[in-house]
Amino acid sequence: PALPSDWALRLSRVQPAGGFAVRAKQADHGQCPEVVLLLDEYLEFHRSVLARMQSGNPDLVKDKVLIYRCSALGFCGGHGDRLNGLLGVFLLAIVSRRAFFIDAPRPVP
Repeated sequence: PALPSDWALRLSRVQPAGGFAVRAKQADHGQCPEVVLLLDEYLEFHRSVLARMQSGNPDLVKDKVLIYRCSALGFCGGHGDRLNGLLGVFLLAIVSRRAFFIDAPRPVP
């Protein structure tokens, strides 16, 4: 059997000030409590960014975003390439504390 990875602890050491804290709590989140906590914090952050964007007040929107874009004019590859790109951009959004969005007019080539 594979041993649990310590990537979350390594990630917490390289977080910039104000980034997401990876906390190891003894909660019942299966085998990856650090990942669950990280994703919970990101979800809360994303919801707050989205609420500020939808408020209509431009003074409230100071957050940075990261958008995965696959336009009809560009070549985005097949489903595997798109999924790989989506996952990579999503992880980059988490570690850089940016809201992640997808801009793709259609899901299939």
